[in-house]
Amino acid sequence: MSRFLRDERGATAVELGVLVALIAMTVMALMSSTSDKIGISFGRVSERLEESNSKAGS
Repeated sequence: MSRFLRDERGATAVELGVLVALIAMTVMALMSSTSDKIGISFGRVSERLEESNSKAGS
């Protein structure tokens, strides 16, 4: 029983799993907050291209 209590391999795996989960949540939060900004930027570029194409075709 004492050998089982001293074995920390399982605890290390759990700690690593928690750390990976926290990193993944942070990355997902950052990606979701920047995706709106990127969408707005691409929308503006698209509008400008459409405007220049319509002026060039006139």
